[in-house]
Amino acid sequence: MFLWFILALLTGGAVLAVLWPFLRPPATAAAGRAHDAAVYRDQLAEIDADQARGLIDKAEAQSARTEISRRILATGEAGGPGKSKSSQGAARLAFAFTVVCLPIASLAIYLSAGNPSLPDQPLAARLESNETNQSIAALVAKVEARLREHPDDGKGWDVVAPVYLRLGRYGDAADAFEQAIRLLGASAARYSGY
Repeated sequence: MFLWFILALLTGGAVLAVLWPFLRPPATAAAGRAHDAAVYRDQLAEIDADQARGLIDKAEAQSARTEISRRILATGEAGGPGKSKSSQGAARLAFAFTVVCLPIASLAIYLSAGNPSLPDQPLAARLESNETNQSIAALVAKVEARLREHPDDGKGWDVVAPVYLRLGRYGDAADAFEQAIRLLGASAARYSGY
């Protein structure tokens, strides 16, 4: 029971750490928009100064003013107070709902599909029982022990003979192929291996 309490505290801490940036007001975005607007106003002043000095003509100045005015309007629309507050609130709510529901859904799936009462399985015991993790030498030793108990097992000789051949144990491979031919009969694969 103590473990579940610790896990719940850790999950709550992780959820809070993820949600914390979304719960704070986005002050940096508003400051960035204000900075952009100030830069655009400075550009408008530079265009007026350039036109007064005669560096650009009236048509170019008007075109540049129009483009900068569009940019000013775009920053105002992107960061408008009514639109940003509602969209940010909806985004925060959706994110909070997802982050809170994710641990609950995970726990429900685990309780329905998992087995919390399953006893621990140490790594050594799992590796020992998993035959895919055993070395070829250990598997060959198991087959050899079986063939000592059942020397008339033709399939066993037929399986272990090519393994002996790949391992470079040519004498054992020849004996195994000979036993397989004697017990199971002749075949092209057995003769070529022999």
